[in-house]
Amino acid sequence: MIPAPPEIVCCPKCGQGLLRHSLLSGNTFGATFYSNGRMEAPMLPEFPAFSRCPNCGAFFWVSDLERGGGGRRSYPDIKELTVAETAAFLESGLVQGRDQEIFVRIKLWHAFGDGVYDDHSEEQELWEGNLRRLLELRPEEELMIAEIHRQLGQFDEAMEILNAILADEEKKEIWSFASQMKAHCEKKDRKVFRFSRD
Repeated sequence: MIPAPPEIVCCPKCGQGLLRHSLLSGNTFGATFYSNGRMEAPMLPEFPAFSRCPNCGAFFWVSDLERGGGGRRSYPDIKELTVAETAAFLESGLVQGRDQEIFVRIKLWHAFGDGVYDDHSEEQELWEGNLRRLLELRPEEELMIAEIHRQLGQFDEAMEILNAILADEEKKEIWSFASQMKAHCEKKDRKVFRFSRD
């Protein structure tokens, strides 16, 4: 992993200087993959694609920020948003079109962590509503659709997708993942799990 020098960029609303981090190179050696699509890769850290200004609270896409600042001042890093902030970003008017909405909703899903929410709380309502909306948007990844069904307790729907993957010779590269997810479906297990690479 080779980090790039941080860039000083500016909030589009108040001009607050921020540090935008990136990589010159990285790899997935030693990465851990989870059933909900989340990846932990020590040699390929993920930086926020969207965030908000710590000074004025304005939301923004990180790629839209212009360079600015300078001198020897210390600037804050661009931070990952919380669950509540990510939900607010979805309603900010900055999320345009199906692809952006899918992207942000997957980030919201991952922001909840590895739990399954069934406590009838506001958090559970947001978690479940986000997954149901993702199903409506129909992401292209079949494993992701199966995982959403599994986490919602819709095991028959998940099994139908997984069995179709396992019957398709052209999808051999994901058979191992589909088999592991199917085993959790058979146990009526809704929790996020770590994929084995054996």
